[in-house]
Amino acid sequence: MNVIILAAGRGTRIAEVTDGSPKSFLRIGGKRIIEHQLDTVRSANPNEIVVVTGYRAPYVERELASSGATFVRNPFYDRTNVLGSAYFAADHMEPGFYYMHADTYFEPTIFGDLVRHPGELVLVVERKDRPVDEEMKVRLDEDHKVVEISKTMPNERGQGEFIGLLKVGPGIAPRAAELVRRFVEVEGKADEYFEVVVQQLIDEGVPADIVEVGTRLSIEIDFPEDYEEALRRYDGTDLR
Repeated sequence: MNVIILAAGRGTRIAEVTDGSPKSFLRIGGKRIIEHQLDTVRSANPNEIVVVTGYRAPYVERELASSGATFVRNPFYDRTNVLGSAYFAADHMEPGFYYMHADTYFEPTIFGDLVRHPGELVLVVERKDRPVDEEMKVRLDEDHKVVEISKTMPNERGQGEFIGLLKVGPGIAPRAAELVRRFVEVEGKADEYFEVVVQQLIDEGVPADIVEVGTRLSIEIDFPEDYEEALRRYDGTDLR
């Protein structure tokens, strides 16, 4: 299994806090968010850690050079969404991969649960009675499997938020990579979310299991208030 971390974005909605740096470089507990992720994913002994860069790519790659990661660049980062960034990592997907956004802090035990889960398609979900507009919402069936994932889903239909962390196992990874390429190269959907690939896999009959966040800290840093909440809730248990 590989690890793919999408770190191409700038983070314009939190620019007042980042002061020109990528938002994945914001520090929690004295360590950059992406450094927390890199330390966490090494516990899975991945074959390769791939970081997709874009905004200030040379700076990001230089600062993380000692991590041992492989860097691929999205030269169109300011005109694409996460699917466009994932496209540049498609060649690294076929052994199976863990996927994550570089601006999300999550407790290491969450990733540990994802690694241990035997499913081929596994999403980390925070259960919520009523997700809000900004969130990537999920709908579950009676067996607690994801049947729908969409940001535009009516809030009242959602049963939780996908936090942007998932596993695509080796049995379905070649199909996932094929879909990424098709959506971008043929259908021109580089400005879409990666979740269109997930939904297509579900529609093709792939069971989508979940790992629940529960009471653990997981937060995507989009706005200054997100960063303030992360700093307030972080307890330092994963400092190394």
